[in-house]
Amino acid sequence: MTNTKLARKSHLAIVMIVARTDGVVEESETEWLKTVARSLELNYQDFSEAELMTVDEMVEALPDSKGDRALIFADCIKCGGVDGDLDDDELSLINDIKDILGFSDDDCEIIVDMILESASDDDIRNAFEDSRKSHLALVMMIARADGVMDESEMEWCKTVARSLGLNYQEFTEAELMTVDEILEQLPSSKGERALILADCINCSITDGDLDETESKMIGQISDVLEFSDSDYQRVIDLTLDNASDEVIRSAF
Repeated sequence: MTNTKLARKSHLAIVMIVARTDGVVEESETEWLKTVARSLELNYQDFSEAELMTVDEMVEALPDSKGDRALIFADCIKCGGVDGDLDDDELSLINDIKDILGFSDDDCEIIVDMILESASDDDIRNAFEDSRKSHLALVMMIARADGVMDESEMEWCKTVARSLGLNYQEFTEAELMTVDEILEQLPSSKGERALILADCINCSITDGDLDETESKMIGQISDVLEFSDSDYQRVIDLTLDNASDEVIRSAF
């Protein structure tokens, strides 16, 4: 299980390596590192700890999600070019980082193109791991578990869709996904899978009645998402405590 905060520090630490490639971290590179740290919600102590991470620690703490790894690679490229000069040493190092992150040359080209197009972090992440429709489709399965999707369950599905940034067409596409399509698009991150399970639990209790069919199906979804019984119970407890998405994600 990858610790979320540790993965974020690993993200920053890898970008720091690029900033230090030529032996001097220029002011523009320092400002970029601070920008990355803020976007990752890391404080001064976290920043200092990231500076001291070894390569082995960075690799061990890498996020599971290919989308999150794409953001690391994008930030490395931006750091290399922030001073207006992406030199040969930086290019060589970025190529090594590409291999460590598990990206092909085609993946690299996609990320570069997206950077040049000023794509948002969400766009870059979703280009490599868009599990949002799969997320919604599983919640919809719970809503339909008893054969009827009542008004409260429909409203919850719409709430989930909005939180995932899905439009009406994508909502409809999620409704039509087959089980195989859902399984193929599940997120690799355990934290993201925990959010799916939490949304399924919330959906099942939104009408005030968790029946046996819904309970059994949620258990099956927990198994599909590869949660142990103790993990499943932890998601239930966090959900019933109204924990935020970030708290649930960070717990895994």
